[in-house]
Amino acid sequence: MPEDYTPEWSNNRNWTEYDWEMAMRQSDEFASKYFDLLQKYGELPGSDDIILQKLDGKTPVLMDDGDYYVEFDPEEMAEIDDDSEEDFSLGLYYENHASFMLLRQVSIGWCNIYATFLLPEHRKHGVTILFHLGRALAHLIGSLGDGNYEVPASHLASAKRALDQVNKAIGLVDQLTKLRPAYKKVTTAINKHLTEIQGKIVDLVYQLKEKCTENQ
Repeated sequence: MPEDYTPEWSNNRNWTEYDWEMAMRQSDEFASKYFDLLQKYGELPGSDDIILQKLDGKTPVLMDDGDYYVEFDPEEMAEIDDDSEEDFSLGLYYENHASFMLLRQVSIGWCNIYATFLLPEHRKHGVTILFHLGRALAHLIGSLGDGNYEVPASHLASAKRALDQVNKAIGLVDQLTKLRPAYKKVTTAINKHLTEIQGKIVDLVYQLKEKCTENQ
């Protein structure tokens, strides 16, 4: 299929891993473009209009117009409130998964490094790393979900996108050492943890590949 292939959202129940992968890749590309434009034009008057114009009014396939507004049925909400079958006192499933806990901790740690350790001229680079860590967290949440993996192809595509974002963060952290060798101790520690997360996500990818095979 061509690189500009866009799957049809209305048919997402029948999407393959490739369809999910392409939709999520396009979502990442859209977010990255928006992030770049925000850094470039965010301080200008009328920045929202400028950015929307630069985006050509396009939104990724995973975002429909209706996604901006969700109306909840009162009866459904009451049913959720009264449901005592699940105990969330220890957090949601993904919150207790080793890969998510470590990536979340690294992301918080990077926020502190960005705020207190990076020189002003390197903070744009630092916030770009934070952007990729945030995207990685979002995809990892989508991949882990509640642990039931009811749509394996979707969970697998999310895991692969999370891995891609972690890989990008690792590369950018490495570049910081070249910008300023004094960062080496900190960047080495961060990338040690990111490499560990990388391995855990790879394990998740193989686990989900097996589930996809079982469902065929």
